[in-house]
Amino acid sequence: MEDAEIIANMMTVLLAGNASIGHFLPNLIHALWRHPAQRSRVLADQSVVDTAIEEGVRWDTSTQCFARITSGPVTLSGTEIPERSRLVLLYGSANRDESAIANADSFDIDRGKVRHFGFGSGPHICLGATATRAMLRTILPKVLSTFGDFEIDLARAVRVRHMMVRGFRSLPLAW
Repeated sequence: MEDAEIIANMMTVLLAGNASIGHFLPNLIHALWRHPAQRSRVLADQSVVDTAIEEGVRWDTSTQCFARITSGPVTLSGTEIPERSRLVLLYGSANRDESAIANADSFDIDRGKVRHFGFGSGPHICLGATATRAMLRTILPKVLSTFGDFEIDLARAVRVRHMMVRGFRSLPLAW
């Protein structure tokens, strides 16, 4: 790899490692607030924590997109894309694709395993995915049991303003 590629990859790893848990946990807390029946299920049954995390990653992933360069010519849905073309892959959109995931716009911790791009895929999978899942598996039950029936003040919530990242800079809670 050239120096510029190494630097770009290291910047991505550092950004992803720092941002993933910091943006994803508030996204998941927001999703569970919007869906109180799902939140109650997670509080009542620790065995659904992993499926709640996976559904949260799919439903409102903190990394919405990434740019890639094609390594060769490719045809996608009838469109010819030449080699060395720069593409933006919209993970957030793919995770809501009704042709791939039934009822994709609904948040459903009973959905079962589906292929999603919340942590990327294949050789571009997030290097921190396993650590993020493990941290969330530990943090989520403690946060929910502490906060219980919490409320979010959306009027005071502040979203991160970035094309690639979806999360909250501030998510005021009351319990």
